[in-house]
Amino acid sequence: MNKRTWLSLPISIVMLLTLWRSAAFAAGGGICPAGDFSLFNTNSVGCTFCAVSSPDCHVACLGSPACFCPGTGADLAACCATTPCCSPCPESTSLACNLNTCTCDPTDCCFTECPSTTAPALGAPNSPLFGVVAAALAIAGVLLIRRRRRPQRQ
Repeated sequence: MNKRTWLSLPISIVMLLTLWRSAAFAAGGGICPAGDFSLFNTNSVGCTFCAVSSPDCHVACLGSPACFCPGTGADLAACCATTPCCSPCPESTSLACNLNTCTCDPTDCCFTECPSTTAPALGAPNSPLFGVVAAALAIAGVLLIRRRRRPQRQ
């Protein structure tokens, strides 16, 4: 194997493991125990509701009420000003407007977990995954530039 293969192989493995771990964490949210029922944005904005998957745990959930602002122009703007969560208002797709409410019986078979801070998205500069992807792209760019500057063999 040449030098470039030795360099790209570990980088590829690290990126693959990082992306795999992030995808596995995001799939279950990493909040509820494996196998439990989970529902994001429930009981408070950004919180996750978890309930034990058991016939003894009875879960009841309600979604956000639906509404529609008719009209266009000034009529639509007036409606959206008083009821911003109605469709097609700009705020209707926000987390605050799409909040679920869940309870369970008995109450000790469920819980709601709220984040202490907002989780960064992949594109957020403080995201670890963003750092890994940015570093990999920077290394790939440097290698490409070095390859193009190298004199061509004839």
